[in-house]
Formats: sequence, structure tokens, C-alpha cells
Amino acid sequence: MIEFGRKVPGCRSLLMFQGSVARRIAFMTLFPASELIVLECNIDDMNPEFGPYVIEQLLCAGAKDAWLTPIIMKGGRAAALLSVLCEQEQKEHLAAVIFAETTTLGVRVVKTERLELKRSFETVETSLGSIPVKIGKDTAGRVYNAAPEFAACRTLAMQHKKPLKEVFLEALAAWKLRR
Repeated sequence: MIEFGRKVPGCRSLLMFQGSVARRIAFMTLFPASELIVLECNIDDMNPEFGPYVIEQLLCAGAKDAWLTPIIMKGGRAAALLSVLCEQEQKEHLAAVIFAETTTLGVRVVKTERLELKRSFETVETSLGSIPVKIGKDTAGRVYNAAPEFAACRTLAMQHKKPLKEVFLEALAAWKLRR
């Protein structure tokens, strides 16, 4: 068996665990879990230009997330898989939005569990202005992700006629300097 916290050979970030139940529980509490629902349906006969509108309607109706994935159905037909992440209480309301806004005749309901990082925001000052940075931490405070907010970077890039990637990188560098 592999010891708790030891890196798995050939894998950069995957950890395997052995040890007491207490240590396993301690690890699991680093990433709180929530039970969610994924609504999904295959759509092969709808104008693909409607997709962004459908996603916008689902998000406005309370979905945690929504996305389209290109797929190939039987007979080689091109289609899209519409997926919607939501709370259990929202599934019927969001299914109604899917039926109203798409051409699907059925919606699959899949129970799922999501491990989550705690999210917070820190604002950094750059040469172009203030930019919020979204931070993802475990419950022990370890930072796993830091990402400048796209909309703020986009606005400043357009205002100052700078490449978006430069604004993004400057904001990330400013955040790293604060640590």
C-alpha cells in the first residue's frame, strides 16, 4: 500500500492514501462536498445559434452552470449534449426551461457530488487599474487557484488598447507579489 500523502509515481498531483480513518476524514474535509444534479439531453435538430441563448436562460433561471458539448449520435448525426448543474430543488424548474427553449423530448437526471474549494476575492492594483482576483483555497487555507476576473481584465484591455493576455498576466503578477 501507498502511504498517506505520498505522490503516485508518474502522476504529478494525484495522491493515494493509507492510514487511519481520521487522516482520511481530515483529507476529505479539506474539500467540502455538495450533492448536486446534472440535467442533460442530446440535441440534434436545433439551430446551433440558439445554444448561447439557452445557456444564458438556464443561468438566469438559477443553474449553477450550463454548457454544450459537441457529440456524434447514432447514424453519425452531429449533435450537442446540453448539461446543466443545479441544486435538487431546481431540477423541475430548469427542466421546464430546457423543454421550452430547446427541441429535446427528454431530460436525463443524474445525481452527482462536487468537491469544492472555498472561493474568495482579492483586489489588486495594476498600472491599468484595479482588478479582482478569484482565489480557490481548501479549508486549511492552501491556495490551489488564483485567476484575475475576465470581465475586469477585458474592460481594462479595451480601455487602454492593450492585449487581454498582458492585462491578465499583470494582474496575476500583482497578486503573486502580495503573497
